[in-house]
Amino acid sequence: MLNGRCFFAAIAIEDKFIYVYGGIMSSNSRRPKLVENLLERYDVTTNMWSTLIVEDAPKLSAFGWTSGQNEFELLILGGSDGSTLQDDLWSIDLKALKARKTDIHYESATGSNKLATIKDPKSGELHLHVFGGSQSNG
Repeated sequence: MLNGRCFFAAIAIEDKFIYVYGGIMSSNSRRPKLVENLLERYDVTTNMWSTLIVEDAPKLSAFGWTSGQNEFELLILGGSDGSTLQDDLWSIDLKALKARKTDIHYESATGSNKLATIKDPKSGELHLHVFGGSQSNG
């Protein structure tokens, strides 16, 4: 990667690209330093990394992530902005390079959680499942 990091999201698309989003690049005793370049893409055919700018993307670390309605949508839930835990669900369109905050909020288990999506075969509706995590009080 172009920026060393931990607590980030990674998702593979089209068996060609690996997208890496967010995370922490270093920390001091009180506050982590979030990655400046939010999204990087690894091209497995050329063995090259590139940095992409995502419009309106938040800086976050230690969040849950999963794929969304299509293979180019990355869903991010919660995490930390470096000082407080967040309870927002973000959608990042990796094709259009745009992020948007959804109107869905979670009041608990928003840090270091795990997510999974399942699409209903009849209705096509996407169901988001949240597992584990932590609150600001631990």
